[in-house]
Amino acid sequence: WRWWRVRSLPFRSPEVLRAFSLTCVCTLVLVPDVSFYHRALLLAPLVTLAVQPRAGTALARSCHRLALLGAAAPVALLAFAALLLARGPETEFVVAILSASEASLIALPLVLLPAFLVPTTPVSFVAPRRTLRAAGRGAAALAAAAAGVAYVQVSGDAALSHLRAAYLESGRTFFSSDLFQPWYAGRAMLAGVNPYSPAFASQLHQIVYGRPFAPGPAGHAEMQFFYPPFVALSVAPFLPLPFDAARFLAAALLALAVGAAAWLWARTSGFTRRASVVAVVLGLLFFPTQEIVWIQQLSGLAVFFVIAAFAAASRRRYALSGALVALAFVKPQLSLIPAAPLLLWSLAHRRRWPLWISCAVATAAQLVLAELLVPGWIAPFLTTTRSYGAVNQADWLPGLLTGSAGAGAALCLVIAAVTAAAWWRCRHVDAADPRWLHAAALTFAARSLVVPDVSYYNRALLIAPLITALSLLPRAGATRRVATHLALVVSSLHLPLLAFVGVARWSGLADLLSPALTSGAQVSLFLLPVFVFTCLTPFRLPVLRLARSASPSPVGVAA
Repeated sequence: WRWWRVRSLPFRSPEVLRAFSLTCVCTLVLVPDVSFYHRALLLAPLVTLAVQPRAGTALARSCHRLALLGAAAPVALLAFAALLLARGPETEFVVAILSASEASLIALPLVLLPAFLVPTTPVSFVAPRRTLRAAGRGAAALAAAAAGVAYVQVSGDAALSHLRAAYLESGRTFFSSDLFQPWYAGRAMLAGVNPYSPAFASQLHQIVYGRPFAPGPAGHAEMQFFYPPFVALSVAPFLPLPFDAARFLAAALLALAVGAAAWLWARTSGFTRRASVVAVVLGLLFFPTQEIVWIQQLSGLAVFFVIAAFAAASRRRYALSGALVALAFVKPQLSLIPAAPLLLWSLAHRRRWPLWISCAVATAAQLVLAELLVPGWIAPFLTTTRSYGAVNQADWLPGLLTGSAGAGAALCLVIAAVTAAAWWRCRHVDAADPRWLHAAALTFAARSLVVPDVSYYNRALLIAPLITALSLLPRAGATRRVATHLALVVSSLHLPLLAFVGVARWSGLADLLSPALTSGAQVSLFLLPVFVFTCLTPFRLPVLRLARSASPSPVGVAA
């Protein structure tokens, strides 16, 4: 409030100097210290008290004198103690004086605080409406910032839980991340080492867990290299760096990649610049994005490549789109389903052929690079891919929703049929058409729904369907509007829940509130693909609509 009152005054004015001094004093009141060296910040308030006149109300003058006495008290007490120590040994009286001087130094910010809080002139306590609104906005901004800090802290703790367990198991010798395997394997491939060999897996186990791999409960079979060898292209900027530097650079680049993906899709969907910035901020706060950044998971790059490929196709940059699709194959389980309908769509017209041609050329180049790095890599890569599901517990959402594998497979067929119908309707539509973007977003949601995931980071791909659902909301009917609002609520539910978990930790109520709040956030994130796919599903399939509108005449049937 004090800074708001002096916002239009020059810095040399007494009011601004008092506001700055109040800020310094409040800093030392609120921030704990282990010693007195930070008290040097009180030099500015003391000089302000010394040079400014003592005119004003009686209360202001009293606070001014009390502050000057409080500032002089530790100096006088220490000088008196030094005089006594110069004349004789240390006595109990000297110890008491030194304790009093220490107490005066501790209490000095509190003594100075009233001198800057009390106004020098009488003021009315009826605040104008504009000031109240400004104070409300400031309080809301501070509360949002505190909630954001709490949410990011809890998200980091959740994302790093399994890495922290490995760190403790290794005897606190090495804190790993998901970047370590491709980074270490990239260096090994450049040195001529096969990253799919048992010796390399044992070496990884030795570094991360502090002991070689041994079959049994103590061994971690998931500590293998599951990427294709051309992952070296994606991690090439990090290979010359030590891992401690590479991990921080990768975290920044992955956050930039996901933010750029959200920006591209928002602009492609017709969002304004301001709305696109909001989409970027919310996309970075999305828990799958937080997990990508905290553990440096390369799914962030794959999400960017996939979304950028569709955005490039919507701008008719087909060659660039195909190259981006090929780069996204670094995470096949994330990119194959979105890439399939895009490549089939590019075959429908000759002007789109540069898309699949550039994808084929770039993919062939990556396969050649992989063969040069690891000759005969395909067989061991397929073996490790098949063992990925056995050593990593992945949750298959259709099977859990239906209760059996057969019903889950039937549900996947229905999802595939709905997605294929949407793309069939768009086979002759330009990529900039909203229907094409709708089909692309439906494909992203279908991928998150039918593919088992070991964690939430691959669901960062749902940022694009959520943006599309928002863009379609003004033109949506009643049913789609309800489904879209429900999906938006479920997608954002984990934000306040995890923020409340962080606040509960700060307030000492974590044991009471954290289990219920964390469970609610996990359930909302787990079921999110269902709600997103539902809100994007065409409730009236184009085949049924065509059959209903067809004429019984021969001309109509032929048409």
